[in-house]
Amino acid sequence: GAEGEAAADGANGAKPASGAANGGRVLSGRPHSTLPADVRALARPREDDVPGDELSRFLSTTYVSWLNRRSTRWGVLLFFVVLFLGALSHALNVQQGLEIGEVMPKGSYMATFFERFEFYSDIGPPVYLVTTAKGADPADGPGPRVDFADHATQDVLGELVRALELSPWIKPPALDWLGDFQKWALVVSNHTQEVIDAEGRIPYDLFYPWLNEFLAPGTDFAFYANYLSFDSETGLLDAAKVMGFHKPLQSTDTFVQAMLDMRALCEPFAEKAGIEIFPYSEYHVFYEQYAILVPNASKLLFSAIVVILCVMSLLLGNMLLSLPVLLLLVLNQIDLIGVMQLANVHMNGISIINLVMAIGLSVEYLAHVASTYNMAAGDHTQKLRKCMSSVGSSVVSGGITTLLGVVVLAFAKYPVFQVYYFRMYLATVLCGSLHGLVLLPVVLGFMQSFRKGGGKRKDDTADSNGTDAKSRNDQAKEPTSPAGGAAGGDTVTYAEML
Repeated sequence: GAEGEAAADGANGAKPASGAANGGRVLSGRPHSTLPADVRALARPREDDVPGDELSRFLSTTYVSWLNRRSTRWGVLLFFVVLFLGALSHALNVQQGLEIGEVMPKGSYMATFFERFEFYSDIGPPVYLVTTAKGADPADGPGPRVDFADHATQDVLGELVRALELSPWIKPPALDWLGDFQKWALVVSNHTQEVIDAEGRIPYDLFYPWLNEFLAPGTDFAFYANYLSFDSETGLLDAAKVMGFHKPLQSTDTFVQAMLDMRALCEPFAEKAGIEIFPYSEYHVFYEQYAILVPNASKLLFSAIVVILCVMSLLLGNMLLSLPVLLLLVLNQIDLIGVMQLANVHMNGISIINLVMAIGLSVEYLAHVASTYNMAAGDHTQKLRKCMSSVGSSVVSGGITTLLGVVVLAFAKYPVFQVYYFRMYLATVLCGSLHGLVLLPVVLGFMQSFRKGGGKRKDDTADSNGTDAKSRNDQAKEPTSPAGGAAGGDTVTYAEML
């Protein structure tokens, strides 16, 4: 048959009909899919033919062949879809806060003290409801805008104290200067019942004279002088505060919710009396960040992603290539936040900084692969081999060296370094490597197939051996020169291979 004739021609020294240029193994005379496995293996690049180190050769040959399989591609997509859904469910449940025990060394007596204090204490931190003239500004003129001696103002302040004591976050009673002042005027002082009205309100013209007696040094209520502030020029009251104690607050969520509820409690009374009323507690200074953490962090991460999209579009020169990289960057961030919940990493200022840094680190894993793929020539398999040969080993080595640099934090004495640095850097490297070296090549392969096939997958999908069939058939059908050689050089016939 044809094989015998070709073998005879080869034995007689005849020039082969087609072949491979520069040492390549391009088959001719027979469809590649019908060739035996040992002959098909000659048409695939061997690791010895790929320049570079061992890792580069492994990534550009064995790894690319495995990644180009149809089953591998769909398996990778299914795996990352499941990973995304699971990470999204966990990301929505990430807790906020930085517990005090995390910033103390292990075995510290202070950590033990705070643990036992939280367990045995039946009272929480104090909270103050501060009342002052709304818009305290020099442009408003001298003196307070609201007169505390007015009966309407006294009624509003009395209702405010009663609402404070009924709050589920407060352990009554509250230290109420006005209520004690009214009781003092009614019971303790020698003034008659006819002077005080039925509601216990102090007469307008006697309010300040009696208040000076109430706060006189040496009396039982002299400590209330620290709760009141008087105008230096007029001597009238322009600010006052009421103190209450929280019930035990055990977590960041309870601290933040108590703070927000205190603000909501003061708002209607401030509008009713036309005065400024706001809550204050020492812990508000620290937990204020958590009231605005999520919206501000979302804006920050979104701004970083938009900037990266613009820069990548300019550097890659291909908006269509920048979009999948951006999509994978968003998926990587969601997966990372989901891993935070599993690793017991809370959302706070430290973790937000690490998330922003993770965007930059993830770009390293994604942008280098996408850029090299975009500049390489050939079909998807050839471009992917070039990409893995050029930057694949660098990406892997960079991830490994990053882990080696932070692994010492796993043995830190302070839990804050273990939780917010080692765990987050480990998750960042793993998530970035998976998205850049596994998911991105698969996405680029599907994009290449859709562009060539008009949205349909053609027969150029990689076979079970991981080699692009269309590319091999094109090489097999490569036209030969009149001298019997291919356009790129000599050929190797099927019979000659045998």
